[in-house]
Order: sequence, then C-alpha cells, then structure tokens
Amino acid sequence: NPRSINYLIQSVRVPVTDWARRNHIPDPLEYLRRVAEHPKERGTLSVEEIGKVIALEGESPRVKAAFLLGALCGLRMGEVRGLQWEDVDEEAGLLHVCHNFVDGREGVKSPKCGSCRDVPLPSAVLEAIDLCHAVAPKEARFVLFNESAPALPGDKQIIERGFRAILKSIGIDEKARKERNLVFHGLRHTYVSMTRAAGLPDFVVMRLAGHKSASMMERYSHAENVVDFAAARVALDGAVKQGTDKALCANQ
Repeated sequence: NPRSINYLIQSVRVPVTDWARRNHIPDPLEYLRRVAEHPKERGTLSVEEIGKVIALEGESPRVKAAFLLGALCGLRMGEVRGLQWEDVDEEAGLLHVCHNFVDGREGVKSPKCGSCRDVPLPSAVLEAIDLCHAVAPKEARFVLFNESAPALPGDKQIIERGFRAILKSIGIDEKARKERNLVFHGLRHTYVSMTRAAGLPDFVVMRLAGHKSASMMERYSHAENVVDFAAARVALDGAVKQGTDKALCANQ
C-alpha cells in the first residue's frame, strides 16, 4: 500500500542523502517523490456501544480488558500487551503506562516516542483487570498474559480476533466493521473523542493519550503537573455510565 511504499522510500532516502552530502555529490534521490496517500479515517465507537461492551458477560477476561484499555484508557496495542501488574495503581485509580511490547525480538521497551504517562483508571477497566487477575497463573507478569507461556504477554492476533468477536457480540458484524473502518487502534480515537466530549481540555487529552506536537509540547511541557486525574476519572466514568445505562435499558 502507499504508506508501506513511502516508509521504504524514506528508509532508503535518509542514508543515501546523507552519503551524498558527506561526499559532496548530487543527491541521486533528489527527484524521488512520495506516493500519494489517501488513508481512510479510523472509525470510532459511540458511548452507548462502549456501554454495551461493558455490559457483556461471558467474554474472555483478557480480551474484554484489552478492548477497554484501548477505549477507556487510550492504550496502544503494544502498551496493552506490555501492561504489567506493577503498572496498576488501584489505590490511586491510575495506570502507569511505561511498558510497550511489540514483538519478542525487541522485548519490553518504552512506549512510542517516549510517551510514558499516567492515565485515570475507570471503574469498568479496573473490574476487567481484576477478572484477569483472578484467572492469572502465579508466574504471570503481564496483565494480558499468554496462556501457553504465562511469563509472556498475550498474542497480538488473539487480541485482534477478540476485538472483532466483541464487536460482533454488540451487533457490529464484519461487513459493518469494515464499512466503519473499526480496528483495534481506532479505540484510541474513541478514547480521545470521549475524553474531549467529557469536557477535558485538549492539552490534558493530549497528555493522557500520549500524543505529541511541537506547539503543544512547547506550551504544555509540564502538563503532568496540572492534570487532575481524579476529575478526569470521574468525568470519564460519568460518560461511560450513561452509555452503559442505555445499553442495559435496551436489553430489558
């Protein structure tokens, strides 16, 4: 696809351009242009749909926890897989997002772009994590542990399949999922939309989601000192409760 092609072009352009500069010769890739990209906008879920997910019973604790960690805490896939028990501060109602697991070759590393952060832990997510803890083997290090190798995090493909299964359980079949472009990473878009709708300032939302830009970083480089995590948690819990109540009423 165009994005993959552009990644490859860039991976070649950087060393070649540097080589040409060092050797004082014309850049052979000077006129190589990027391929036009027309990415489809990520789909998001409504508050009511998130409420339906929370109300689901009988789902795998790890799959449901992964889903809610993305939608209600804004974690990336690697951050969901890298989340460890020590990162869950139940007393303070916080998640310390400081671990990232993409593949076994690199192992556990820091989140993308160094975006270590604390995020408020909504009640629904805490309940899902508690269910994971109840079924986790003693040697499990990760919240979303791997059943066949408990010392390792859950498999990415299992989480993605579980994501689609949960969507189907709340009435979004595969055709609708594709039409709406609903993918696991889109849960971060849902998180940003929900936190903004809950009334949190944009710079707080940016901090909680781990997004970075030059202008915002310059203006709010110490945003962590003014984030009211308790207020953020209450606001998000309130928004989620409305969706859950609607979902429960619809089922009755």
